[in-house]
Amino acid sequence: MELKVDLQCCKCYKKIKKLLDKFPEITKTPEYDIKNNKVTIKVKTDNPEKFRNKLLCKGKKMIKCITLPPPPPPPPPPPPPSASASTTTSASFLWGLWWGPM
Repeated sequence: MELKVDLQCCKCYKKIKKLLDKFPEITKTPEYDIKNNKVTIKVKTDNPEKFRNKLLCKGKKMIKCITLPPPPPPPPPPPPPSASASTTTSASFLWGLWWGPM
């Protein structure tokens, strides 16, 4: 998550630092980019939108904008098994059952 905050102001910097220390959902120490007025945090939660709203309510006017990263792409599906290999083994198996072992 990226927060847009006025980090040039000493009071705002202290307030946002104090606010972020209160949340146990933040897994990594926040990265403060004073030059671009951004704070990057890593959050471990089931519902990031709910956490975002909670952070906005607690931050009030300090936090100007919060952007969520896009979700990771799903893994590719496994390739289907080949049909020719399964039919030959099942046919030979059935032949052995019908006529007995050879």
